[in-house]
Amino acid sequence: MKTPFAHLSQSKHDVQSHRSIDDAAGTCPTCGKETLPRINRQHFQQELTSKWFKKGFSNTFIGLTIAPGKQIYTYINVNRDDLIKPIVYLLTTMVMLLWSYHLLNANTNSAEETLVDQIERNMHFIQLSQAVAMAYVMLKFTYKDRGYNFYEYTTLMVYLLAQCLIFASGYNILQHYFPDTQFAYLRFFTYFIYCSWGIAQFFAAKTLSDYFKAASTYILGVALTFVAAIVLLSMFWLALDLLIS
Repeated sequence: MKTPFAHLSQSKHDVQSHRSIDDAAGTCPTCGKETLPRINRQHFQQELTSKWFKKGFSNTFIGLTIAPGKQIYTYINVNRDDLIKPIVYLLTTMVMLLWSYHLLNANTNSAEETLVDQIERNMHFIQLSQAVAMAYVMLKFTYKDRGYNFYEYTTLMVYLLAQCLIFASGYNILQHYFPDTQFAYLRFFTYFIYCSWGIAQFFAAKTLSDYFKAASTYILGVALTFVAAIVLLSMFWLALDLLIS
């Protein structure tokens, strides 16, 4: 009977010689098995660009740009291999957004920032909480009879809001090259239109009322996020005041 760790007791030849000595794959001269290519810089770059960026990130980005609702519906109901996993995609877009903010800092005077600018600058910190809030709105109010659970609704919103972070990165790059132009309100409008469209498409909207329901979901989710933030901050300051006094 083969034990679970039988491969650890193999001979030195069996364990080591199936990793190719040079950079290319070949054939083991002892047993005839195919050897594995070495993991070098070229192999690492190929894995990153070909298998992750070209087949993973680019497919996800293009799919969520052209038909977000349909792509996410397929991911949840049909095929889980076409898109990058939602949390991984969100983290990737957060990194892109942070880089774009670093680029923007060269032309930004923090003393001149408006409230809208400050909210937008910290949007990536509350993006996941917005996804949770909108998923709750869909589960309890707007789409409670569609048969999806809380985690499936959260997956839908994580993808849509992650895509919004890419749009935010694009606006930040434009802000870098056109520092005298204000894009804050335009980007919020873009988020609203994109997320509403993605939600409506996910549920195969056909009538004007269907699109209105999708837009209402987004608005209620944003409102719930900010109300929750205000309540939590108020409780924090109240508790801090009680401790100090």
